[in-house]
Formats: sequence, structure tokens, C-alpha cells
Amino acid sequence: MENLDALNPSIPFNNPLKKAWIRTDGDRNIGFGHLLRCQAIANYLPTFTFLVSESSVPFVPNDIPYRLVEPDFSVQSALKLATFLAPGDLLIIDSYLATSEYVKTIRSLGFKTLQINDLPQDALPANVVLNHCPGLSMSDFSISPGTNYWLGLEYRLLRPDFQKPASINPHKKNPHLFLCFGGTDGGTLIHRALDWASNLSPDFRVSAVVANTQMHAYSLFPGLSLHANLNASQMKSIMADCSLAWVPASTLALECLLLGLPIITGLTADNQAFLHRGLLDFPAVASIGHWDAANSNELIRLSLSLVHQTTVDRNIPNQNLLSNQLLKLLA
Repeated sequence: MENLDALNPSIPFNNPLKKAWIRTDGDRNIGFGHLLRCQAIANYLPTFTFLVSESSVPFVPNDIPYRLVEPDFSVQSALKLATFLAPGDLLIIDSYLATSEYVKTIRSLGFKTLQINDLPQDALPANVVLNHCPGLSMSDFSISPGTNYWLGLEYRLLRPDFQKPASINPHKKNPHLFLCFGGTDGGTLIHRALDWASNLSPDFRVSAVVANTQMHAYSLFPGLSLHANLNASQMKSIMADCSLAWVPASTLALECLLLGLPIITGLTADNQAFLHRGLLDFPAVASIGHWDAANSNELIRLSLSLVHQTTVDRNIPNQNLLSNQLLKLLA
């Protein structure tokens, strides 16, 4: 594996860092997880530009600079990118469509590459492969020569509001359930989950985050409040008032984990398999399996068990390593 410390062991104070380019996409069909992770890594970069296809443009936040590119990851697209990247620039890639040939072409032209990875079997031959799933090890990957692997929660890609572990003790609160299933649910799963939540004991409050178009699609019950169009600070405020979460095994579950919430999680997509596995290493996390096949009686049983569980130490590592390693990569 490449030793990133040796890329530039002594960086002169006046040596400008290279620019980062972030190639990703996000829309209502593929979800917004890629965009959110790329926004998270952008917080550690002194200068960056997003590279997105046309379908993603409406979902790029106003304060993020972007450039429109072709939607594919062909060798021809890589060669087009090379016409406006400067030697030594860093290309960060977060897309399931990216290919080894695309990455090899970019590297052969003198640019550095970093892949944000979900599934070890889909790791690309980039300079760096970053996967923030807890519990991963090098044995999960087919090692690629010349690639460095940044693995685990030290490299977590979360919004700044959720980066620092909270000292919240949810077991000192009244029972309050947080519900959210992300942008690709379409309303089916959250609708079922609300039906299940209505069978919790009457002293439970329920806060559900839904799409704006779904705000009037559900039957209300005592203690239920619906929320939509929340920014990170608003989402954190609601989570911090809760004592239990029902969420998919996605980055959303990591945000709950950092806030100290007991979690019932499960799979809503195949790409969540390794994060799901890693989450179960934490004592205050339980799995319902696949959310589409969830057993409501088991879900209620787990909920009543976790909401009264004694607070446990989550041993969340500091995230400063990511910032330091990125600056070395940009040198």
C-alpha cells in the first residue's frame, strides 16, 4: 500500500495546496446519500468544485460551486475532465457507476484519486479508498497495489452538526421515537412504520421526518409530529430530544449513533450490508433484519427493551485523522 505520509513529508508553509474536485450525483431516483457524504468531506477541503450531471443540479446546495459534466464514467469522460484539472489535483469519486478504467485513466494522467466506498467488493484502484463503516478491516478488501485504505469511524463522513459524539443520556427522558427512512423511500416504508409506531405504549411520543410532499398523506395519532425540509441543525435538535430511533442502516444511523441514541436499524438497500454489520458491534443497536420484512411484534419488543437500556460507552474515535490525511493528499 502507498504510504501517504511519504507523498510530501515536509510541506513548506507557502506551498499552495492542490484543488479537489468531487465527482458525484444525487437525485430522487438514486437518493441523496452521495451528495451528503461529499458535502461532509468538502468541509475538510480548502478549495473544491463539485462535478455533477444535469439531473443532480437542482439538488446541489446554493453555496457549493459546481460544474456540469457527462453522466457516464467512460474513459472519454475521464479525458474530458483532464482538460481542466491541474497536475496533482485530487478527484474524489462517490458513485456506484464509477469504473476501474475511469480511475486508472485519471491516475495515468497525473491526478490523485479518492473513492468514497460502500462495498469492499466494489473498491476501485484509487490512490485512496475511504469507507467509514465501523468494524471493517483490510481482510474485507481485495488489496489493490498503490492504494491506501482509510477505514472506520475515524474517517466518518457526517455533516458537521453530527461529527462530535454527544453526551446525551436518552434513558433519562420520556419515551420519544425518531423515525426517518431517507429520500428514496417514496413514502411506503415510513407509512408502515407509522402504523407500527401507533401500537407503542401511549406514553411514547413519535417524531417522523418525511418528504414535503408526504406531509398530509398520513393518519395522525396522539403524540405524533411530522417534519419535513429540515436542515442539519433542525434534524439534530429533534434527534437530541428523542430516546430511540428507527432508521435504515445508512449514514442516518451513524448520525443517531454519534448523538447517543439507541437504534433499531435494518436494511433498505443491498449497499447497506457492511454498515449494518458494523452497527451491530454497538450494544445500543439492534437489527430488525430487512425493513420490508419487519415483524411488527418483534419491533415493538425491541423498542421497549432498548428504550429502557442502561447507557453504554460507544467508544467513538476522534475524526481529526481525516482532516490531517486529506491535507497531506493535497500537498
